[in-house]
Amino acid sequence: MAVFIGGNRIESAVKNLSENNIPNFSFPNQAVTALNKYYQWNMYQNKELEIAKEIINEDKKSKVSEIVRLVRSEGRRALLFSEAEKIMEMYDIKTVETGLLTPNEEVASGYSFPAVAKLDSAKILHKTDKQGVILNIGSQDELIKAVNRIRSDFPGENVVVQPMQDIQTELILGIKRDEIFGPIVVFGLGGIYTEIFKLVDFIIPPMNAEEIKKRLLESKIGFLFAGARGKKPYNIDEMARILSGIVSLSQEAEDIKELDINPLLIYNSNKNSVVVDVKIIF
Repeated sequence: MAVFIGGNRIESAVKNLSENNIPNFSFPNQAVTALNKYYQWNMYQNKELEIAKEIINEDKKSKVSEIVRLVRSEGRRALLFSEAEKIMEMYDIKTVETGLLTPNEEVASGYSFPAVAKLDSAKILHKTDKQGVILNIGSQDELIKAVNRIRSDFPGENVVVQPMQDIQTELILGIKRDEIFGPIVVFGLGGIYTEIFKLVDFIIPPMNAEEIKKRLLESKIGFLFAGARGKKPYNIDEMARILSGIVSLSQEAEDIKELDINPLLIYNSNKNSVVVDVKIIF
């Protein structure tokens, strides 16, 4: 590892280092930060024997692999919500009650209002950006109009219908898979605050439930579970259970390259946390 400071005068030297796979940093603090991150990663990879690794559940691993195999056979690289929902259920992660409408299916009665209608497509992953989400639907007639509008804009695609949810605090959870470091679990504050405050942290599997609780309290969103400024704390046991499921999934589903849960709605009451949307790419 080298720290070369000199701008244009050292371009040839930096190029020579790069060609020989020697990392170079422009400032000492960047090098120290990189070394610290590598040290942390190495510590996780070489945990002492008394810290038990999560046991791989071969049954779940096989079921996830079968879902991925079927999707790949259709030439897709992403799951529909209905498929991702099944995987969430396997790992004890609750998703919001959802009705699936295939392209030619009539809109039946019985939905709860207010509701939301969403495009459910493996080709269009950022449906909000593409105007594929219609909120605050107040009646059956409005729902039919909303579904027809989405079908008109996105022919041949599925639509899902969900009841609108009370929002207290939104989190994001996810899996990113690095070719060198393997799976990394991401968690942090979601919703409109994701890009503003950037309160995001990481877990490098394996990590058991007790370690996850400690990690949560030390994280940038630890104040949510500590009851900051007299506020009732959120349920850290529930959050640790959900993150444990994501950690297990990251280890058991090696085909999954990326998973994004946004948002996970959490409450500091007796109401259970619930996933509103999830995207899985392989």
